[in-house]
Amino acid sequence: MASLIGLIDARSGSLPESLLRVAMLDAGLPVQPQVLLPGIGRVDFLVDGVVVEVDGFAYHSGRAEYRADRRRDREAHRQGYVVLRFTFEEVVHHRDRVVAEVAAFCGVALPAPHAANDR
Repeated sequence: MASLIGLIDARSGSLPESLLRVAMLDAGLPVQPQVLLPGIGRVDFLVDGVVVEVDGFAYHSGRAEYRADRRRDREAHRQGYVVLRFTFEEVVHHRDRVVAEVAAFCGVALPAPHAANDR
């Protein structure tokens, strides 16, 4: 139980964000949650200079949110960031693939995940 308590981070904005944060930490990635980037706003994660966003349909399906996400992505690209957006389903059902993709963009080699480990 003590090891689980050490994983709690009140900055996580959702359950999928928490699941992904823990998985990326387990993989040894340098995860910074809820980082405020000037001109861009708050991003779910900054991982070795890569912006990682977890998009749930409930908060990213409206026209205004869709436009805001695109504006933020363009500004992030202008500032030199790579932006990776993952869906709720990808994070919940295929975390190992998501972590491997983030690691690849960060230039970190991870052991090949086993299908049974694809959470």
